[in-house]
Amino acid sequence: MKRRSIMVSQKHAEKVALRETGPSFWRRLALVSLKAVHSLLYFSIEFCMGYLIYAGLKGKEDRRTAIAASVVVGESLIFLGNRCRCPLTGLAHKLGDAHGSVTDIYLPDVLASNLPLIHVPLLALALFLHVRNFLRRARAYGAPPD
Repeated sequence: MKRRSIMVSQKHAEKVALRETGPSFWRRLALVSLKAVHSLLYFSIEFCMGYLIYAGLKGKEDRRTAIAASVVVGESLIFLGNRCRCPLTGLAHKLGDAHGSVTDIYLPDVLASNLPLIHVPLLALALFLHVRNFLRRARAYGAPPD
């Protein structure tokens, strides 16, 4: 029993030492790749968000709007389901990032530190615009909105 606890604490000490001394070349490459993929995902999701706002302002409801809405809602649910923390944060931490952050290299600090504060008002605006369009169409067709 005592031997097992010593082995467990040695393994823990090795993991801590690895984090403190820095990642190996392959871990660093994986971390940079992870952050690059995260940045691409972020910009594609924000492009969808921008399209939703544009479509809401123009009154467009089409397949592209549905796809963009699915991407944005899916990302939001994943973020909320992970307790408002990016699911890639744990992986970045395991790869050797000191803070476990995936946003600190490829996004400007203003964006990286305020992602939820920027995204939530945009979600609310897009929702407002599309609900407004739905209600206008419902009134135009004479059907009372449900």
